[in-house]
Amino acid sequence: MNVITPPTTEDEDEAQTESTADRSDLIELPEANTPTEDLTASPEAPATCPACGASAPADEAYCDACGAALTVQEVTLHSSVTEGHKVDLPPLPVDSLIGEGYRVQQLLAQGDCNVYLTSAADEAFIVKEAPAAPEAFAAEIAKLQRIAYPTVTTFVEKIDQGNRCYLVCTAPPSITPLYTRHFVGWREAIRAILSLCQTLQKLHDARILLNDFSGVQWNADEGRIFIYELAHAVDLPIPVDGTEDRSETVWADANFAATEVQRHRISEIGTSSDLYALAALCYQLLFGQPYALPTPDDSPAAGEDTPIVSLPPALCRSLLICLHPDPTQRPDSVEYLKDELIPLLAIQHHRWGAGSDVGQVREQNQDAYFAQSAVVYTQSERVTVGLYLVADGMGGGKAGDLASRIVVETCQKSWGELLGDMEFRRKTDSEWLSWVCGVLQDANAAIIDVAGGEEMGSTGTLCLVVNQRGYFAHIGDSRAYLIDGGEMEQLTEDHSLVAHLVRLGELTPEEAATHPQRHIIYKTLGIERDTEPDSFMRVLSTECSVLLCSDGLHGMISDDQLLRIASDENLSHAQKVNGLINLANAVGGTDNITAVYVTFG
Repeated sequence: MNVITPPTTEDEDEAQTESTADRSDLIELPEANTPTEDLTASPEAPATCPACGASAPADEAYCDACGAALTVQEVTLHSSVTEGHKVDLPPLPVDSLIGEGYRVQQLLAQGDCNVYLTSAADEAFIVKEAPAAPEAFAAEIAKLQRIAYPTVTTFVEKIDQGNRCYLVCTAPPSITPLYTRHFVGWREAIRAILSLCQTLQKLHDARILLNDFSGVQWNADEGRIFIYELAHAVDLPIPVDGTEDRSETVWADANFAATEVQRHRISEIGTSSDLYALAALCYQLLFGQPYALPTPDDSPAAGEDTPIVSLPPALCRSLLICLHPDPTQRPDSVEYLKDELIPLLAIQHHRWGAGSDVGQVREQNQDAYFAQSAVVYTQSERVTVGLYLVADGMGGGKAGDLASRIVVETCQKSWGELLGDMEFRRKTDSEWLSWVCGVLQDANAAIIDVAGGEEMGSTGTLCLVVNQRGYFAHIGDSRAYLIDGGEMEQLTEDHSLVAHLVRLGELTPEEAATHPQRHIIYKTLGIERDTEPDSFMRVLSTECSVLLCSDGLHGMISDDQLLRIASDENLSHAQKVNGLINLANAVGGTDNITAVYVTFG
């Protein structure tokens, strides 16, 4: 199912952008009380809580009195391979051959088994090695065969070779442990966590607890998270071992494991345990250090230089809720974290301002506009999408007002259908161009049906943005401009008489600007049923902007004046639109004035 952020309005966008810039809405997440030395308690001596001073058993991870972390524990790894015992196989040298064609490229890990990155027929594979045994890798293979998901490795084959056996699984061409990845800013970290949320939801639906987050890998080529093994994953619910609520069947990583996992409180372990680990991993991506419960006094000791890291309040609150030491106080579904984090990304992608004014001469405003954006997550993919339109209605009485409103209503309906389209991410450029043309063609048919033979029409300049690709459809003399690097380019051609004469070389642009017939349009919506819009695609950089406007704006002020206001870095998006409208009014305002200004960084 597609997960969609609530659409933002131009007012909400500007408020979020400006408040983030002045940091007035940010709060600080308490810094972790992370030991810098090996503080593992002696097995014979009780541990002392560094927060409240209370004594605790040496094998406990958290203080029963205040909940603070006691130590960063060294936890024995449980093996899903060979009866829970750590194996000691000498690793194979690089370039060794496994089976009939898997050549060792790199030793990735040693522990309960050796893990290699191998290649065969120019493809990458993860190969795990253990002593030959009938039960070797059986549990992991069973789980892998239950999961079919793009970001989880796929079981390929099991190979017996001498006194060793091998588990072969698929691998992306470029992987590094996620927790070692440096993310620039909290938005990039959130995107990584949201990608992992999608995969965890798939595992939880199959009643599998990932349990081990140390093996989560970052695929640099695709910008996605990849899980290359389920060696320490466990089936849910976990059977309780008699009356003793402890078991060695659950492996615990002290950096990411929840309280109940570290203490082996089996009856308390569930999907919320993965949610805790997910939040702890997010903390490490944000701050570069493992999470531990903070002490009551978060102030640094004298002489310490403690960095201050600020986060949006919603992010801080959601992390702290997921990191609660009591599993009954945590959400039990990753949907909670997705719902909290997705809106934080939506406000920072398509930033736009839009406005319309009746002008100084006309009694009625027959212009209209549409502007919406959203972030969609599906199959671990993140897609930023936006739809923007300017329509200039024509016709006597209220006919022009009705015509432009029909165009906007058609656009609104198409936008809703787009966000509900499960397959929309797979469309090609030509299919997207057909889609934007279809929106204007549907509006054209609707205007003709409503008009009933009366004069009624509208221009339509439409821009659909999918990630960094813009798809334009255009009819009439409203315009689309591209502003990039201090330069402005007119993307659309006016379907007007004087514009046609300019293209033929019979008029100069200066002559066309003052020609008495400059408002005569030969192609518009609402006239002929087989009208075909102009359409084209442009790649949009994160530094560029698009301006859509009616002729009440571009017909009143010069391109240089448009560019000067649109390029003013001291103005917000709403201020730029207002500035353009005010300038058009100041020099006469002889027509309705409408503008939509959007950037994509």
